Amino acid sequence: MKKIITLSVIVLLAFNASAQFQKGNKVLGFGFSVGSSSREITYDPAVRLIKNNYANLNAELGFAKSESRLNGFYISSGYGTIKQYNTSSATTNKNQEVNFRAGYFARKYVLLANRFFVFGAAEAGGFYAANYRARLNDAYQQNFGASVSLRPGLAYKIKERFLLELEFADLANITYSQLEYETGLGNKSINRSFNLGTSLGLGYFASIGIGARIILK
Repeated sequence: MKKIITLSVIVLLAFNASAQFQKGNKVLGFGFSVGSSSREITYDPAVRLIKNNYANLNAELGFAKSESRLNGFYISSGYGTIKQYNTSSATTNKNQEVNFRAGYFARKYVLLANRFFVFGAAEAGGFYAANYRARLNDAYQQNFGASVSLRPGLAYKIKERFLLELEFADLANITYSQLEYETGLGNKSINRSFNLGTSLGLGYFASIGIGARIILK
């Protein structure tokens, strides 16, 4: 009888240790992500080299729907630079961009081992970005729209109310955007686009984020 009671206690403790949340928990999250990419566009006989670097900060407030599900809202802001070098004219143009995002998220966690979890995160929301392009007639552009994305990540529960997370780039995303472009000469243009994309490829791990979550209640 004592062995049965002891085994029951061990199983119960193991279950509680592996539970990510308790239903009704409020969870505050913070994150920081950085990324970079580069590509070449050939305009025979010239080649344009494009390099992008960015950093983002985000905050989230989630509500646990179960031990493995977290839904809530997020806000995010970031800064980035885009450098373009044209080999034929030997000129460099530089964009400086500030962006803002806000929306709704949903996460599902699956236990890998004691305190280690893998999760899938879905986000749906709107965004706004504005940048200034130096050395191109003082060009200015703004971009806004909406997007839906899906990405994976890893989590480790350090303490009962504190978690660390590692988040990767989008597995898939759908984006609608409107780009408004204006030069210092008064020329204006508007471009609307609808894209289905993914960050999978050789440069997938060039974008990565780290974060922490605190279970408030």
